[in-house]
Amino acid sequence: MAFNLLNNILNESLIVTKQISNACVISVTELKVKAKTPNMFIRSDEIAIIKNAFDDPKTVREEGNKISLMDVQYSAVRADSRSVYAKSESKGGFLAVKTKIYYIIATYDKQQQPGIAVEAIERLGMIK
Repeated sequence: MAFNLLNNILNESLIVTKQISNACVISVTELKVKAKTPNMFIRSDEIAIIKNAFDDPKTVREEGNKISLMDVQYSAVRADSRSVYAKSESKGGFLAVKTKIYYIIATYDKQQQPGIAVEAIERLGMIK
């Protein structure tokens, strides 16, 4: 998919809810950013941590491994082979959904509603 189309999908599916601050789409095979919102910055080491969270969700869940994104440390509250949710004491939360070809990643701030953010990212993750 073209970068602009994926950016439009992020904006129309996630950002429009006003419950997600930043989002990006990463290729599962290439581990490269394919689309992102303007203020989303993700490093390759952060992508690797997210990939590992999906590869070994039990460890992330049981050991409370930290997930770092944009210099914020998040603690996992849910992790399985399809979704990872984490929260930060100071910043809000982190959400990630894995599809066959993409990781969809989003953050929300403390004043935003996590339930609405989860619903939006999970719905987007189901689109084929």
